[in-house]
Amino acid sequence: MSRIQEDIKNAKNWTYCEEDDCFICPNGRRVTFKKSQNKKNPSGYEQSFKIYECEDCTDCPLKAKCTKAKGNRQVHWNPIFEEMKAKAKTALECEEKAAIYARRKVEAELVCSVTLIKIEKI
Repeated sequence: MSRIQEDIKNAKNWTYCEEDDCFICPNGRRVTFKKSQNKKNPSGYEQSFKIYECEDCTDCPLKAKCTKAKGNRQVHWNPIFEEMKAKAKTALECEEKAAIYARRKVEAELVCSVTLIKIEKI
């Protein structure tokens, strides 16, 4: 198991209950949907987030490992981004596609290196 998979801060490692649209944190508490919010990222692209909040983090023994928040833990979840990441991960797990990606990285890096060398000579 990787460090990321063991990290209790990462909501992807929590149980998600689709029926109730909530997460269950590692301490067994419900993290329920509160609202939707749109934010612009630094490049100006607007992203939609679903904001979830833990029902009660008071006296939680895992709080220090889970959040730095003074109140309850919040999760800002971007369903579209998470879906895109899952598709990319699935694609890279296919041996054929992983080989293409690995070759592309080498070829693209080579092109960039040659281009930079030519620019430096100018």
